Amino acid sequence: MVNGTIDINLTFTPTPGTNEFFLIFDEIKVHRARVSNESGWFLIIFDKNPINIANSENFTYSIAENSELPVGRYDQISIGIIGATLETDGITDELGVTMKEISIQKEFLVRRDSPKDLTLIFEIDMQTTILLKRLVYEATMLG
Repeated sequence: MVNGTIDINLTFTPTPGTNEFFLIFDEIKVHRARVSNESGWFLIIFDKNPINIANSENFTYSIAENSELPVGRYDQISIGIIGATLETDGITDELGVTMKEISIQKEFLVRRDSPKDLTLIFEIDMQTTILLKRLVYEATMLG
């Protein structure tokens, strides 16, 4: 089987009013196109340390670099979130995470000769997140 590589980046919109804002991811996987849902998943190995996104101005974090995958078409990426901690005005809150798995369906191609860069954009609704003490966001994938 011939392999290509994939790089996965996360870009966050600004989080005004926060001193620290940590997100913890536990699993990243991609799904091979035109393969049954259960058997088409490939696990991506990455560093599972918490990411502090406080006051990042559309800062991009690289969470997986040069991860090998079989060459071919893929149609979905899934990322698991297991925790979120927010500090505002010296008070730290563990946030509830109701959407523990982000699943984005969009086709992409992994080639042998050039790495595929995937960038996911997280838009966090800070006002609602702070009010409800629950992570509220939307995620999209750039082409």
